Amino acid sequence: IEAEYSHRHNEVCDVNADLDQHAAIVSAVAELPMAYHISPYAGIGVGYRFIKLDEKHHEFGVYQLRAGVNLALTEKVKLFADYRFMDGFRSNECANQDISGGLKVSF
Repeated sequence: IEAEYSHRHNEVCDVNADLDQHAAIVSAVAELPMAYHISPYAGIGVGYRFIKLDEKHHEFGVYQLRAGVNLALTEKVKLFADYRFMDGFRSNECANQDISGGLKVSF
């Protein structure tokens, strides 16, 4: 089980506006350890998103699907690549896709 908070700020050049997004998600993630310290994973989550475009704002429930892979460098350090898709429970609520990578350190 994971809990996550995200914030994104973008300038929308075509309409000269600022876009702010805040989201809080709780996800269940399953990891499948394989050979050579590689562990693919997948997860699903639910949460809440707040979007503000200049003075207008929208708030709604969301779901998130995710998949990725971890590569263990040591027992406590992993490289990762992650894909996430987030959308509202109703159609046309600003779907969002992210691809990220980095380093995870466990304590």
